[in-house]
Amino acid sequence: MVDRRFIGAPNLIDHPAHADKCILLVEGADDLDLYFKFFDPLQVKICISNGKGFLEELFTRLKEKDYLFFAIRDADFSRLDNEKIGDENFFLTDCHDLEMMCFKHIKSQKSFFENNAVPYDPNVILSVFSQLKVLSYLRWFNIHQDLGLNFNAFSPAGKRIEDLQSVRYLIEATLLDKKKKLLMEGCIEDVISAYHAFTSSKNNADNYEVTNGHDFISKLSEELKTRSSSQHIHNYRLNVFVKCLLTGFTFDLFKETRMYAQIKDWSNAVGRSLFADTK
Repeated sequence: MVDRRFIGAPNLIDHPAHADKCILLVEGADDLDLYFKFFDPLQVKICISNGKGFLEELFTRLKEKDYLFFAIRDADFSRLDNEKIGDENFFLTDCHDLEMMCFKHIKSQKSFFENNAVPYDPNVILSVFSQLKVLSYLRWFNIHQDLGLNFNAFSPAGKRIEDLQSVRYLIEATLLDKKKKLLMEGCIEDVISAYHAFTSSKNNADNYEVTNGHDFISKLSEELKTRSSSQHIHNYRLNVFVKCLLTGFTFDLFKETRMYAQIKDWSNAVGRSLFADTK
């Protein structure tokens, strides 16, 4: 049976127009929106793989062929868990993911506030991190324990602070059906206890490494809507705020990241000039 998930990307890579280009694999459309600004389109063809798992599978397939390529994916919890990336052409975002890498720079923060007609206030940022702490660590704990919690359809937007601080509420809100019966039959207290033991051993993790970017932007956008003097911002959806953040992350800011330095070293090693001309 043909694996249709990979039909588009290889055909795009094999297109004659891209024969001499270096292929960049990214996870999704937001990655494309950001990285197309930084790489020379005459030298680099960006291909979306539609998710972390697909990216890693496609990366493995391309390694078996004679392509010049590299990949960028969200770090997620890889760096916090000291996972080693064994391939020299596989790069991770500086922070948890694309959004957190972009937002970490103070110039991006100020630009984001300004573009939403709100005076810059770092205390708002700290407040959002605090509100999301239980959720962020539960995402991490879920991976370690393979609980089967599903965060794809869960958003902290509109949730009460009390609920976001409740491990029980968050577990029940993200349970997969196949796990729900097991946890609800007397096991949930053990899971909550194990969660607290986990967090106590990892409580000093960098906020930008442990917090999911979409969680963060969705909750921050709520805060900004209550403070903004611009009425039309109240109708903005999450994707509009994400686009605003990515637009404000310039090439100059990207050049300050660890990722930029790593990709530059790799591109020099393979003898290719991949970055866009900034002159």
